[in-house]
Amino acid sequence: MSAIIERVYADGGVCLKNPSPIGGSWAWLQVAHDEVLREASGHVTPGQAGFPGGTVSNNFTELLAAVLALEALPDGWCGTLYTDSQVTLYRLTGSRKFGGIPEPLRRRCQAQLARVGFVRVVLLGGHPSRKDLAAGYRRDGLPVSKFNVRADELCGLRARELAASLQPAGGAP
Repeated sequence: MSAIIERVYADGGVCLKNPSPIGGSWAWLQVAHDEVLREASGHVTPGQAGFPGGTVSNNFTELLAAVLALEALPDGWCGTLYTDSQVTLYRLTGSRKFGGIPEPLRRRCQAQLARVGFVRVVLLGGHPSRKDLAAGYRRDGLPVSKFNVRADELCGLRARELAASLQPAGGAP
């Protein structure tokens, strides 16, 4: 019998600077009984993101991570999605417009929210210290999670892979 997915953690990032002309990265984790059941991560270039010749923003990759996480869940799933992006929280809860987000991703987001059941969205404090993790929250009162740290690590890894893939053979001078 497979474990029921209780929580999903989603995170996004960009390569080098925000917004990035190189692209960004995303990651999500499915968690049950305080264990990772499944995780996925990847990167996206401006052209893949729907911004040919443009840039990819952190707000785009944060939302992309959440949408990809929702797409990986079964129909009717109910649970909690954790993000360290307040903009993504607002977009997922319907209290924010989708400015700067290409129409295809906006439609995917709305379709996934309609497909799954009730999704509670919780804002986490990003980049916690060890002390924050031990306490379970940052000094500003936001909760923190080792699973969000893992998603952030995956984003960093994918961003570095994307940047390295764009280096000329032999590396930078």
